[in-house]
Amino acid sequence: MTKHTINFVIFHFPYSSLYGGLEQQTIDLFTELKKRGHKITFCGRRNEVLFEEMRNKKIAGAIPTIAPKMAATLLSGIWALICAPFSMINFYRQLKRNFQPNQKNITFMISLNEKIFATMSAIKLGYKVVWVEHVQIGKWLYAHPFLRLYKKLSKFVTIITPSEMNARLLRKLSVRNIKVINNGIEIGPAEPKNRLRNKNIYIGASGRLNGRILPTNLFGTHSPLPSSYHDKGIDIFIRTMAELKKNLPNVFGYIAGDGPSRAIFEKLANSLKAPVKFLGLLNRRQYGKFLKKCDIFVVPSSNTDSFSLTAAEALAANIPTIISDFTGIASIVKNGAYIIPGRDPQAIKKAILKIVQNPKSADKIAEQGYKIAINKFSLKKMVDDYEELFINLF
Repeated sequence: MTKHTINFVIFHFPYSSLYGGLEQQTIDLFTELKKRGHKITFCGRRNEVLFEEMRNKKIAGAIPTIAPKMAATLLSGIWALICAPFSMINFYRQLKRNFQPNQKNITFMISLNEKIFATMSAIKLGYKVVWVEHVQIGKWLYAHPFLRLYKKLSKFVTIITPSEMNARLLRKLSVRNIKVINNGIEIGPAEPKNRLRNKNIYIGASGRLNGRILPTNLFGTHSPLPSSYHDKGIDIFIRTMAELKKNLPNVFGYIAGDGPSRAIFEKLANSLKAPVKFLGLLNRRQYGKFLKKCDIFVVPSSNTDSFSLTAAEALAANIPTIISDFTGIASIVKNGAYIIPGRDPQAIKKAILKIVQNPKSADKIAEQGYKIAINKFSLKKMVDDYEELFINLF
């Protein structure tokens, strides 16, 4: 056991449950903290992604707990308010049951539900309370019926977010006590250069395939998107690849990821005769092989993305990477990537042509991106930063 052993009680009661960057980062963080001797307990709903991952991988003692789902709508807010006494009693019982009197106790809250209904109980019981805001700050919070309560409760907690962009959005709400800790990934040795010396050029992109395709009249704009639209920019990547084929007949695009709207994106690619292949959902080993095959990687996010793990992973693979300025990572890696305006297929096309026409310059930028990834986005650095913050709460 380490000198500063901490008892963590994690709460996660999301509105929807899908595997993504938030889930991966939480798993990686607490896997490493457990190795360092800390005690981990996870409270969540059965059959939801993070609960099952924590239990199956034996990262934490997983305790099934019932709580209503809460969305940013008035009807959902009323329902959550009706269920509030039940939720608060459930949360209080779990917090009290897992409190260790002779240890440092921290409750780590991920979704809005527990932040609203468990924070005061945790404070009264003697926990230090940490909220993590991994998801981009947007309408889900601005328009939420419990926003005023969120702001009041935030005065008593420490908030962690993965980028300065997300921190600025929180500060606009007059929320304080925010700490920025970049997301972390496993980083291996740099891959060999000279990727663009081959006959064919392989360009990668990755993202969840959900939501509606962005209409062309929104290209070049930076207004917030309704939640019904796809926000990872894969539709824009497809349009770019269709245009690029005219200049580079030997270019091929690969898209990693899956989702309920996959058929819509495949239909778009077919209608434009875009040279792209859909790879589906890849596990970590498969994703590593996918990155090794890519000569260029594009992160075409079309709406605010609090960080972008896919960008960090591409940089860590020593690949020339094109990143939308909608991502939180863009301001961190300016000298190690090609930063382009979001929702702009022509900007992506120009950046790809620039890389192809200047491979030596692209290699140098990719090398700088790899160095930035090592210094700022390693898993060890992320865990060290979190652990130092946790210890300093006491």
